[in-house]
This record gives sequence, C-alpha cells and structure tokens, in this order.
Amino acid sequence: MREIRNPENKRVCDISDDDRMIVIVRHGFTTRIIIKDDGKLEIEHSCVNRNVKQTGHQEIVS
Repeated sequence: MREIRNPENKRVCDISDDDRMIVIVRHGFTTRIIIKDDGKLEIEHSCVNRNVKQTGHQEIVS
C-alpha cells in the first residue's frame, strides 16, 4: 500500500500496490473500493466505534 497525500500534505487514501484497491479512513469510518476482475466496483464501508461495529457492502455495476 502507498499513501496518497493532498497539497497540504494530509493523507487522503491508500492505494494497493496492484492499483486494485483504495482505502479511505475518515473520522473512524473506513471505505474500501475494490476493482473486481470483471471491472465492477465493490465498495465496503465499516465503522468502528467504542461500543458499535457496523459494516456495509455494496456492488456497483457499470
């Protein structure tokens, strides 16, 4: 994974070495965007809070 930073040197996201997954972490929420072999995007959302763990999943068909 490599870090991507904006012009203010703030971390925006991480991109996998094979460029097929982007991971965004903000305010305790994690979003993973994965490019599948068939070209579809798979988006996973998760929230880790002190007392609550929530996950969600969706697939985008183009």
